[in-house]
Amino acid sequence: MVAGGYSAFNQTFFALGWFFTPIVDGRTYVIDRANATVYLGASGNSLAGGRTPFWPETNEIFFVAAPVAQPFAYAPSIPPTGTITISDGATSCTATLPSSTCRLRSATSGSKHYSATYSGDDEYLPASVTYTRPAGNRLHIERLGEVVNGLSVSSTGLGLRYAICGGFVGPISGNCDLEIQAGSPVEVSAASSSTATFVGWQGACAGSASPCNATMPAFGSLTVRAVFASASSLPLKLDIDANGVVDAATDGQLIRRFMSRVHDGALTQSVLGNNPQRTSSDEIEDRLNSMTPLLDVDQNGRADAMTDGVVILRFLLGFRNDALTQNAIGVGARRTDPTEISAHLQSMMP
Repeated sequence: MVAGGYSAFNQTFFALGWFFTPIVDGRTYVIDRANATVYLGASGNSLAGGRTPFWPETNEIFFVAAPVAQPFAYAPSIPPTGTITISDGATSCTATLPSSTCRLRSATSGSKHYSATYSGDDEYLPASVTYTRPAGNRLHIERLGEVVNGLSVSSTGLGLRYAICGGFVGPISGNCDLEIQAGSPVEVSAASSSTATFVGWQGACAGSASPCNATMPAFGSLTVRAVFASASSLPLKLDIDANGVVDAATDGQLIRRFMSRVHDGALTQSVLGNNPQRTSSDEIEDRLNSMTPLLDVDQNGRADAMTDGVVILRFLLGFRNDALTQNAIGVGARRTDPTEISAHLQSMMP
């Protein structure tokens, strides 16, 4: 708008205002967006911080994480917004930033092929990452619980002498995925730290002895799960609801339900004892996850409701000797003597 006035040139008055209407020309204006990088793997140090297992069980629920990283030199430093969808090929879950973690339920047991997709926003372009389990003879090492730099692997296999499973190793951070010659012996070690205690192994290894020694198969891969617990959560006892009493009808049922992959409110419904100090289903499940190597009483590498769960219930009901273990020992058990099993369970009583 131009203010009105008199022109001596043509001896006329200007109008009080001139108004212009913009003409749409169909052009697209693009805002330059920075690239972002999305990762598969651990986010933070707690159990709920993220875990991407190679070989989960059917109906196992775990927190998966896919952090989004900004370019190192990007200024101003604007945190990414939007969503991240994480899939194992059959099921998926979605996290909304700033959280990069969501709960994923495995529909079936077995190896998974993960992908994470970041939606992008006004500042950052979309990004994705995919993990495809490679062919060949692999040693897969998962960490559950507190993340510590306390895992190491050594082998006489071709191509590997010594490896630290400390940070980002392969496409899934926090896990080791190593190629080892078929038939080679491997030794996997775990160490406690000032904040995290090594509880034990599951998978191809079992028990709490470190190092664990195994042999690569002629064909295929081995999966080992190392379980850690925070030092503040110790000692790990069968008093799951923390009411000072171990009872088959409460603590025993919580353990059986956990091993049967029962989650959320159904895990704790009607099975908490009097005056429980631990009542949240998430809190109880986190604790049972950290106790898995101890609940695997027959040490076959898997805590199973139909074997270990039955033995634990029998123990809490007073069964001993052969009646404790009859028809309740799993395939590949490393601990079968009922006296040894009784002693192990007694060590977890308050």
